[in-house]
Amino acid sequence: MLNIRLIIGLIVFFLPYTNSLVLNTGFPFKIYELLSIFLFSLLLLNLLMGKNLAVKIYKYEKQIYLALLVFFIWYCIVGIAGINNLNHTSTLAWAVGRHAPTISVITKLFYFLFNIILFSLVIAYINNKGSLLKAVRIWIISSFVVSLYTVYLFIASILNTHPFLLPGTQNLQCIDVPHLGTFIRNSTFKEGNLLGSYMTSSLLITLPFLFIREKNINPFSSKIVSLVFFFQLFALFISYSTINILVFIISGLFFFKITYFEKPRIPKKPFYAIVLFGIVIVVFLFSQSGKLLFYQKLFGTDPFWSYSRKDRINMNLIALKMACDNPVFGVGPTNYGFYYNDYSIPSMRDTSFKRIAGNIYAEILCESGIIGLVCYMSLIFLIIKIFIVKKKYIQKNYMPVANALFCGFIGMLTVFLAFPTFTLTFHWVLMGLLISSIKALQIQ
Repeated sequence: MLNIRLIIGLIVFFLPYTNSLVLNTGFPFKIYELLSIFLFSLLLLNLLMGKNLAVKIYKYEKQIYLALLVFFIWYCIVGIAGINNLNHTSTLAWAVGRHAPTISVITKLFYFLFNIILFSLVIAYINNKGSLLKAVRIWIISSFVVSLYTVYLFIASILNTHPFLLPGTQNLQCIDVPHLGTFIRNSTFKEGNLLGSYMTSSLLITLPFLFIREKNINPFSSKIVSLVFFFQLFALFISYSTINILVFIISGLFFFKITYFEKPRIPKKPFYAIVLFGIVIVVFLFSQSGKLLFYQKLFGTDPFWSYSRKDRINMNLIALKMACDNPVFGVGPTNYGFYYNDYSIPSMRDTSFKRIAGNIYAEILCESGIIGLVCYMSLIFLIIKIFIVKKKYIQKNYMPVANALFCGFIGMLTVFLAFPTFTLTFHWVLMGLLISSIKALQIQ
């Protein structure tokens, strides 16, 4: 008997390992990718053998699939057009291997299709309270393991010792912070921003379990959940990602607002938690690291700390220029990097590595045109609309879990303003779990 939910659970556990435990055979395979390919193959084999794998698809799910299919088809069309339009890639040193013009487009489309299939399977098979809560718990446990490893790497870096690296680790990203030292900030991810986004989602998913005491929903003790939350928060700070720390603060407050603060009488524990939350934020903002992360990176003039802000503004402006010149088809998926120097000022040009838009919405606009962005935003607004309309049918005591997934989704959309890719798999699984919660947590 094919245990689809067990395999999906394993996939969820290994989602954060995008830079570690990687099998590099010329192409870096992650464990969750291998598990997913195994699952896809088994399902296909069972279908070919005539076995019944039918699942119930709700009307609102069909609407989401249709919007996603339209976006994917358009992305394929602009991908073909983008390949045909490239004519000067030989001058770029980085345009080899998986970054070569045609291969990079095919790779992007493959990852997009891969995530669509996994997204659909999560919705289809995580379809009841038990399977949804198990998937959420696995996510929390996995994030705790990663946060422990992140803290370990941080301490080892600060103490100038050689840390134990997980097998298959691809690269380390370090940052030097005054009065603190040099430390590794990417952990099991390729870069700190990716780690920060995962920890932001994980913190929001864990947040309701600090207050839920029903054993059928939360089997963990309050001390264990508090410990998990602390290490997740520590790992988020270690990522040194300004956008993700800001988004966690905003999304966390939003979670409290829609979950506990809409009632005439505010529960004591959430109220005390929000007060403590506010104190921690204020203390951090006035710390040395807080000043660097927020004041210097967002508003300061220090050449090192303000560079990221200036570079992102430059990349976004270039994306808008590309979109103006290619409003219908864009320049093609992943092709922003090939055209970057044509639109950049001389002092900002670079041929040493592939440039990205650094903003998902700007990337989709310049690489797939206005139609591509409209298709993507239609999908996003459809998911938000469906959740808001359907949440009234969710069982009251399960509402904090659903709200946490929704806040994680909103946080993801906000982080996309300064994020490198919309095909990172854990985001698609998060979206799948959100949509699954609509039917899984319904009043029976």
